[in-house]
Amino acid sequence: KNLQEVLRNPDHYGKTEQMAVIDQFILNLSTVSQATSDILIVTDSQVFSRTRSASSLTEYLRYGQSWYYEAVMKNGGMVITSSRPRPYDKSLTRTVTMSREILDMSTPQRERLGFLVVEIDPDYIAEQCGTANEFGESTVVMIDPLGYILYSSTPVENEAIDLPRETYQGDRGSKTVLFQGEEQMLNYVTSADTGWKILQFIPERYIGQLGTEVMWANIGVIAACAVGIMVVYLIRRLSVDYAWIIA
Repeated sequence: KNLQEVLRNPDHYGKTEQMAVIDQFILNLSTVSQATSDILIVTDSQVFSRTRSASSLTEYLRYGQSWYYEAVMKNGGMVITSSRPRPYDKSLTRTVTMSREILDMSTPQRERLGFLVVEIDPDYIAEQCGTANEFGESTVVMIDPLGYILYSSTPVENEAIDLPRETYQGDRGSKTVLFQGEEQMLNYVTSADTGWKILQFIPERYIGQLGTEVMWANIGVIAACAVGIMVVYLIRRLSVDYAWIIA
């Protein structure tokens, strides 16, 4: 209620008091999970963060954010998207953003007061994927619904996966493809929560040593570790623990 009040009537509060309320809210949320790299409160004219400088927050408002329109359409529901922290800087790794509207619960109209934005640490994603990538010579790649690479166990040259989209259509599948200059077996599964896909590439020369049952068991473990641990846990905690204040 305190957060909604300072966002609803910012002119009634001094800058110090407003910042104290918002900082306390962000601090409370930051204890939910070690996966978060930053938590922001975004309004039409300001961005509040505990980690970013004033100049970087100005840049944040200046450049369009990929989550914005999806969050508006969800009307308070959680949205999971991927983007670079600064869209104009191609050197930065893509990361994952969880966002939702902060709605004014004091009125029947539930007008929008701003947005809650939780950015996931890309190193955390890599750590979760890396712990499950113990399958011989296989390469594991995580991509978002647009094909952009969120994680790869081996270096890749492009920002997006270099395969036609029809190659990995459907919830799961297995087929032979040309990847990184050689014939490889592709296994993939799709997360129902995010639409992300976990792709596993195994060189054909290595296939003879493996059984189909072992391959599917391994890809299942990868999907569970990389997506389930991070996304489902955070969604449930943010949706349940804080539903009364940011619904």
